[in-house]
Amino acid sequence: MNTIRDVARLAGVSVATVSRVLNEPDKVAPKTQARVREVMTELNFIPNLNARSLATSRSGVIGILVNNVSGGYYARIVDSIEAEARRRNVFTLINCGNHDSDDVMQAALRLASRQCDAIIASVPFMDDEVLARFLAMQPNAVLLNCISSLYRQRSLAVDNRYGVHLALDHLYQLGHRHIGLVIGPLANSESQLRLAACREWFAKQGLGDPVLAEGDFSCASGILAAAQLLSASPELTALFCFNDHMAIGALHHARQANLVVPGQLSVVGFDDNELAAYSEPGLTTVAQPLEALGEQALMLAQQLIAGEEVGEQPQLLPELIIRQSTAKPANA
Repeated sequence: MNTIRDVARLAGVSVATVSRVLNEPDKVAPKTQARVREVMTELNFIPNLNARSLATSRSGVIGILVNNVSGGYYARIVDSIEAEARRRNVFTLINCGNHDSDDVMQAALRLASRQCDAIIASVPFMDDEVLARFLAMQPNAVLLNCISSLYRQRSLAVDNRYGVHLALDHLYQLGHRHIGLVIGPLANSESQLRLAACREWFAKQGLGDPVLAEGDFSCASGILAAAQLLSASPELTALFCFNDHMAIGALHHARQANLVVPGQLSVVGFDDNELAAYSEPGLTTVAQPLEALGEQALMLAQQLIAGEEVGEQPQLLPELIIRQSTAKPANA
């Protein structure tokens, strides 16, 4: 079996350089990294993770806890974490199906039993008490979509308030004054943040309390919510949906109801998922920087593992992507 010394000899570098390629690739020039990895592949060299773990007291593994990877939102985050992990020679364990605090705690126990150095977890439903228990179990946890103000040093999130204002300002500038909301589950903290930002915006514009219908972030719930809103409030000229799947459901309902989008109804989503650009018409939406979120999560996890001091993490700013689903209202 080939050893690290064989790799070093054939690559023309020191054993220490090979070790850095494996453990601290940022400290090695890209050209040297490429040469060392080429030799590793040529020799079928397999790093001894058990030996590395004994030497460093670290496993080189980071756990990822998310709700699912089927809807686009979490898939983009996980893909980004994975890409950054590979670049840094870190291995990941992914656990899905975490819908509430109990699920996350059980998953964290499973990952802890596998000696993960850190955990990156989406926790939009965990309060301060549960978060304290979670962090006691895994001190090197990075929290995604966490609304607690107690853990800003390890929390990464997109600025929901800013994103809401981008969407509603766009509709307002087009001339819309009758805007309905298709919100996400009220138990979800991001839905709560977006709804609070909507109410703040409506009050500032003197539009009163918004009319709304609750969905569950699925296309099917978007169809039902849009039907409910437009039936109860036919004066609505625009819908702002709290994610793209529900917005695409709203577009589907509009077609069923013979409503022309955007001539009779404008629709705005949130996320800019893989379907938004290819919906009919193309969906105007608030794009979340999910790839940047994943990259930063991995880097923050490594900082925590290394015991580095970290400060409060700034929120990431979304941007408005204007497509064909929004226009001036017919009566403007």
